[in-house]
Parts: sequence; C-alpha cells; structure tokens
Amino acid sequence: MARGEESYKRLDSIIHWVGLAVPIVLIFHIILLDTGVLPADRFIYPTATYVLMAAWIATMLHLVLRPPKTNTGEITYVSAYHIFGAAYVLFVCGMNSQVVYLWALLPVAAYRYAGRHGYWASIATFSAVALADALMHASTITSLATSVMAYVGVVTLGSIMTLIAHELETERENIATEHTKEHLQRDRLTTVINNLADAIIATNARGIIDTYNAAALNLIDTNRPLTGLSVDTVLPLTTEQGDKVELAKLLQAAHKVEARDDLQLKLGDETLRLSLIFSPIKSTDSQTDQATHSYVIIMRDITREKSLEEERDEFVSVVSHELRTPITIAEGALSNVALMQERGIATPAQVQQGVAMAHEQVLFLSGMINDLSTLSRAERGIMADKAPIEVEPFIHNLYNEYTKEAHKKKLHLNLDLDPQLGTVQASELYLHELIQNFITNAIKYTKQGSITISVRKKAGELTFSVTDTGIGISKSDQKRVFEKFFRSEDYRTRETSGTGLGLYVAKKLSHLLGTTISLESRLNHGSTFSFSLPQVTAGD
Repeated sequence: MARGEESYKRLDSIIHWVGLAVPIVLIFHIILLDTGVLPADRFIYPTATYVLMAAWIATMLHLVLRPPKTNTGEITYVSAYHIFGAAYVLFVCGMNSQVVYLWALLPVAAYRYAGRHGYWASIATFSAVALADALMHASTITSLATSVMAYVGVVTLGSIMTLIAHELETERENIATEHTKEHLQRDRLTTVINNLADAIIATNARGIIDTYNAAALNLIDTNRPLTGLSVDTVLPLTTEQGDKVELAKLLQAAHKVEARDDLQLKLGDETLRLSLIFSPIKSTDSQTDQATHSYVIIMRDITREKSLEEERDEFVSVVSHELRTPITIAEGALSNVALMQERGIATPAQVQQGVAMAHEQVLFLSGMINDLSTLSRAERGIMADKAPIEVEPFIHNLYNEYTKEAHKKKLHLNLDLDPQLGTVQASELYLHELIQNFITNAIKYTKQGSITISVRKKAGELTFSVTDTGIGISKSDQKRVFEKFFRSEDYRTRETSGTGLGLYVAKKLSHLLGTTISLESRLNHGSTFSFSLPQVTAGD
C-alpha cells in the first residue's frame, strides 16, 4: 500500500493548493466587480468582502503549511471551503456569475474525505445556496432561468468530476492491491531462492547481474554486492585444461537449458569444480512487441563429487591390478599342481610348494579384503562400542600373533612395556587393526634387524608405538604417506605388493579412536609410528 498512500498524499496536496489558489483568483474577480469592469447584479460591501477573502486565504494557507493528520481534520477544512463558497455566491457573485462553476471542485474534495455522504452533502449545500440566492436576488424569469442553468451545470460538472475521481480511486486501489500481491509473491519467491542450497544468479542480456541469492555469495566467498557487475568478473571460469571461459558468451549462445560440469573457479589457493545449468528467459515488451532476453544460472560446487569420482576410478584400477596378480599366481600354482598330478609326475614337495604359494596369495587377498572392509567402516564413520581394554595382555596377544611371521623373515620382534599399564577405554577392534597395520608394514618393509612394539606411560596417557629398522620413508613421501592409494616411488617399496590403503585406513581409525598418528622416519634407518590414548585409572 506504500504506492497507494503516496498517491493519496499527492492528491491531498493538490486539493490543499487548489483551495489556496481559488480565493486568490476570486480576489481579482472582486476587484473587477468593484471597478465596474464586470457587471454586478447586487451591492457589494468591499470591506466585508475583503475580510471574507482574507479569512479564506488565511484558513487555506494554514491548511497548506500544516496539513491535518486525520480525516476528521480534512473534513473540517472541506466544510470551511463550503462556508466560504456559500458566502461568496450569496453576497458577491451570485448564481449568474461564471465563477460559480468553481463550486464543481467542492463535491470532488468532499467525496475524497467523506465518500458518497460527503458528495451528497456538498450537492445539498449547493442546492440550498442556489435556492437562497434565487429567493434573495432572482427578480426576473430570465435571471431565474440563468440561475437554474448554472445550478444544473455545476451539479453536472461536479458529478462528472466526482465520478471520474471515484473511478480513478477504484483503479488506484486495484493497482495497489495488485502491487501488494506482486510484492508478496516476489518476497515469497525471494525467500525460497535465498533458502536454496544451490547458487542462483540472474543476468540481463549483456551478462550484467540483476539478482542473486545468499548461496551465490557463499559459493564465491564474498560479502560484496554483485548487482551491476559482469558475470565474467564475478565468475572467472576455466575449463579443466585451464582454458578461459567467457560465461556471458555462453549465455548469449544458449537457446535452451544447457548444462556444464567441466568448469573450474579459482578462489585464492582453492579451485572449485562447478556444475552449471543456465537458461535464457524470454519475455516480450508489450509496447514494442520485441523479445528481450535475460538469463538465469544455477551453480553447484561438485568438487567433492568429482574427487570421489576420480578416487573411485583410481580405486577400481588399483584394486583390479592388485587382485589380478595374486589370483594369477594362485591359479597358476594350483594349475601346475593339477597338471603334474594328472600326468603322475607330481612329487610331494612340488605339491606342497604349489599349495603353499597359492595359500600365500589367498592370505594376501584376505588381508586386502580386510583392509577394504575396514576402510568402508572408517569412511562411513561407524564407531564400534568402546570398552575397557587391559593393555598388557592386549599387546602380548598382538606380539604372539606376529612373532612367527617376523621370525620367518629372520627379524627380531621385541616387546618394551612400562609396568602397570592399566586400561584404556576404546574399541578393541579398531585399536587392534590400527596397531596391526603398523606391525605388518614394519615386517613388510624391514629386510633385516628388529621391530619393537612399545607402550609408555606419561602424564596420564599411554603412548603406543611400533619402531622398525627398515627402509624408512623420505621426507617428501612422509607428507603424503597417509593419502589414499599413495605408494612411494622407492623401488624397494614397489618390490612388495600393496594397495596404498593401509596407512590411509590407519589415519581414519585413529580419528575414530580420538587420537592422532605421529611419524618419525629416516631413509634407510627405519620408522616409528605412534599415537596416545588416555590411561583409565581405577577410580575412573
């Protein structure tokens, strides 16, 4: 209703100024009558007349300078209009004067502030004035006829003007209602758009931004207003190959909904990969019948999805390669045994060797499946139930589990424990898999020397560590060793089979256990992997 109220204020202002202008015009009319330039049909008292006009002008000037704040105040001033007008008609000009037609303005003003009742009150007042004037001054049939014609003319003109004002007011109210509905719909649409997770930007035909939502600001990490900026300035896009993309040209070339998911947006040190859906919006100018265009762009950050897609492809490639080798070896070993037995040339040693080779590859496959299963749980953040774990027997069981495997490689597996280790509160499954990962890696990458499993107490924490005298890890590889599928380019690492998932899984498990893995390593001098957990005392 803001526009409707503004229109009413303008109309009120016009009425006030007209009310001030009329008595000023009538002063000139009085002067013409007083000097005989215009004929007068009655005696005029100049002093009384000028006092009347001064009072009229003072009243209207007060109205202009201090407009009333209530409708009742306006009605009071309109009533004053009628009193001054009636006095002027009866005592100055009469019904036969042309200036009587100025009365036609009064029904319009009365209708504005008092509706139909005001209109009829104005007409009734004028009728009483006309009748009184006829009784007081109509001396001939001609004079009476002239007064009647003036009366009919004023009433007709005032009624027509009031009807026009009524229609204009009705139309203004309808327009105000439509504007209210449009504003409501726009506010609803704006609320919906601002609550969408996808970024939305609308541009004109030249690619200048008209509107946008909050998600667009979040996507490009800015708080500055985007309205009036070029879309290419706000979104400096490139292809995955690094070629510059002018989005405004893409929009202008689009004749239907189009989509791109191969575009990148660089924000500082970060590069976002975006999915864009853009479409032209066609509208027709009702006055020129010419089609105009604007564009809407819907954007979504698909960096994670793209990374997951690439990781999935890499995962399938790596796992397929790693599975193929042990399966081929196991299948070949068992085929040779079967063939030798079929020909009757197989010796017990050859059978045992072939079966042992196949069994070793099956164990490797079993370990890989275990890694994949653990990775799946860790990726989903599934937390196993925590329970008190007696640390000393737990570590002894791990030691016994891998003693045979270490001795097979002629390695010394050592145990170094502080006394009275007590318990920790953790998932036994995850803790076992985490330390097991360190031990198996130590055995795999240590050709000679020893592996030491230790647990130390310090400041209410137990520090678990696995130290080996193996090939070690270079400083450059230490930065990436916990990445998924990473395997060092060191030829000694490549000599052993693996998926590059072990330490990635270990990092995930440590997160689920609420700890962080520390790594100390020197190339050709071995490595130490460690982490700490709070010690649970008897009173806890």
